[in-house]
Amino acid sequence: MSKEAVYGIDSIKFAPPVIGGFPTTWSGFSLKAIVKDSFSFNDAAPGENNIEVEDMDEYYAILPSDNGSKGFTLQTYDMSKEAYAYFLGYEEDSVSGWNSETPGFQLADQAVQIITKEFGQIPSKTFEFAKMSVKVTKSGTLGKSGFPNLNLELKQLANTDNSGIEVTGARWKINE
Repeated sequence: MSKEAVYGIDSIKFAPPVIGGFPTTWSGFSLKAIVKDSFSFNDAAPGENNIEVEDMDEYYAILPSDNGSKGFTLQTYDMSKEAYAYFLGYEEDSVSGWNSETPGFQLADQAVQIITKEFGQIPSKTFEFAKMSVKVTKSGTLGKSGFPNLNLELKQLANTDNSGIEVTGARWKINE
């Protein structure tokens, strides 16, 4: 029996979301040069409002205020022309060779696939998220102490079918 754990990242791929499902091909962008140990889950628990009244010492009621969030952040050293085009909307001028930002560019929501590495008795796993918002910022330094990178912050969004009914938005499996 294999151990139940997850080890390392083999690949992270992006693709346009599929209404009510998951992509069957991950043709959007394959992330390279992921910064070691930069992948971090940042789920947030649901929020609540504690209702207090004057004549009681304990809460009168606790009301939910939000559903919380599910997501993760990661960084990549991939500062390629393709990464800038995909995540930041830069376009290359074929005459001058300059890569220029596109005013008003907004990265569309993305489907995301993460494949982990196999390690001894720990099998590789595939995690898929049907629809996520992605915020991309540049971080790091240009000096001799390190490389600049792109910082990606992803949050899971509701995945709905053609009728607007929420369906599963995340799944995983052991790779065989």
